[in-house]
Order: sequence, then C-alpha cells, then structure tokens
Amino acid sequence: RGYPALTLTAIDERGRNPHRHLVSDLAEAIDGRTLERSERLAAALIERIDTEVGPRLAASAAPGT
Repeated sequence: RGYPALTLTAIDERGRNPHRHLVSDLAEAIDGRTLERSERLAAALIERIDTEVGPRLAASAAPGT
C-alpha cells in the first residue's frame, strides 16, 4: 500500500481484455507481436523512470534533505 503502480495489459478493438479471468486465459491466447510491443514499452518506461524520477527520489531520500 502507498506505492505508485502501473499495469500494462492488452485490449482488443473494443477496449476489452476478452480472456481475463476466464478459462480461455491461456498462454496460447497471447499474441506474440503484442507481447513484443509491450516488452519494448515497459523497457522504455523503466528507462525513463530511472533517468527522470530516480535521481529526484534519491536526492529526496538523502540524509539531511
């Protein structure tokens, strides 16, 4: 609790995740191309957070600040 979080999920053309929490929610339902795009997005987000937010968090956590 109290920690910022982000969830990445894939949705269909209707804006839904058609297999979420259903028996059809299987590895076979994963679209490989979508997974690759999600991996690239997640890596870019992590890099940006590390570059832009990380230094500010480290500075605010430093003793005497």
